[in-house]
Amino acid sequence: MAKILQRLSNWDKKTTKKIVDFSSKRIKIIEFLALSGNAQPWLIASILFFVFELFMGRSVNLLQIAMMGVNAMFSGLIKISIKRTRPRNDISGKFLTPFDEYSFPSGHTGRAMCFAMMMTLFYPKIGWLFLLWGLGIGFARIALEIHYLVDIFGGIILGSLVGMSGYFLFDLFDRLITPLIKWIPHIF
Repeated sequence: MAKILQRLSNWDKKTTKKIVDFSSKRIKIIEFLALSGNAQPWLIASILFFVFELFMGRSVNLLQIAMMGVNAMFSGLIKISIKRTRPRNDISGKFLTPFDEYSFPSGHTGRAMCFAMMMTLFYPKIGWLFLLWGLGIGFARIALEIHYLVDIFGGIILGSLVGMSGYFLFDLFDRLITPLIKWIPHIF
């Protein structure tokens, strides 16, 4: 078993290096993609979607926010358990938060894929754009040497599973939260 894990680790490092070398000429686009997975853009977009949904009488975005929180919790627990170091630990603070020192799974990719999966299931006509964007975030995280390829796969799998779970829990969530959501616009 140890030999298989060592081979996987060697393959992962070589493949990650090839992606980094390929991406070096496209650094501005890659930095933009990587930063679009940070918490600040998510917070702003979530607030805008939430306000929009309040007046539409829906609770999809509120569920998405909750499921991204669930994804972050699972991602953090896995990171603390596995403690895989990043390809480079000297990466600038604009791509990493000080408390996020471990690499597996990619929390940014997981968050993006959780959101993308839910958007794809709830809004199939435009969901594929979010899937491409989520994969782009994962690619950017590799290109900036913040994650290995296997970290990205872990984030994709975790985020997709959490996003699908949210989709299947929507009816229950909606029955619980809709009365509150329908009441809030009447305050204004």
